[in-house]
Amino acid sequence: MSDSVQIVNPDDSQIEFVVQVQTDFLNSKHMCCLIPLGNCESVSEKTKQLNAVSKVSQTSVRSYAGLALDSSGRPLGYIQLKGHGMYCDMHKVKPGEVHVESLAVLPEARGKGVGRKLLQWGEDKAKADGCSLYSLAVLKGNPALRLYERFGFVKKEADCVEACMANMFVLCCFGRPYGCCDQHFGAYDMEKKIEPGAVEGVTMDRGGGA
Repeated sequence: MSDSVQIVNPDDSQIEFVVQVQTDFLNSKHMCCLIPLGNCESVSEKTKQLNAVSKVSQTSVRSYAGLALDSSGRPLGYIQLKGHGMYCDMHKVKPGEVHVESLAVLPEARGKGVGRKLLQWGEDKAKADGCSLYSLAVLKGNPALRLYERFGFVKKEADCVEACMANMFVLCCFGRPYGCCDQHFGAYDMEKKIEPGAVEGVTMDRGGGA
């Protein structure tokens, strides 16, 4: 399937797809194993977010958003990257870094290369923007961890205090979303070193708007 997948920066007519993908993905997880995590974000709220601009680089948030579509234009997945100077919920992005704030693939499209293609799109965007570090966070027990490791991400070492705080935060907010009896809880921070450089088909956005 991945050969027929197109990844685009969502325009206003496609933001409803973005909200749909994120909501469907989050509803598959449950806070404290009980409450679905699906967000209540509206199309207008998402449009406002995508129209934001980095305070440091003047890069638009929309240019760092990728919507995966099949050959008929049906949404399959979504990735939201954040660069230095962009607001990010639970991560402070450093200069020269691009962080995967969210990555979601619809259930019917999983295992078909869509997630990898979205990750590659994000890495190419980071390279084109002159960045050297690609990062993300993943809940322990998430099967996607294997994809990230195959893609070249490595777990970042954390000291005992950081690990304990992260584990408690995840446990309080998300419980054990991959099973009540799963021995894993908490999250991993992962990083991949990349070589900056121009990438064919990926352009840098230095404009003041989206």
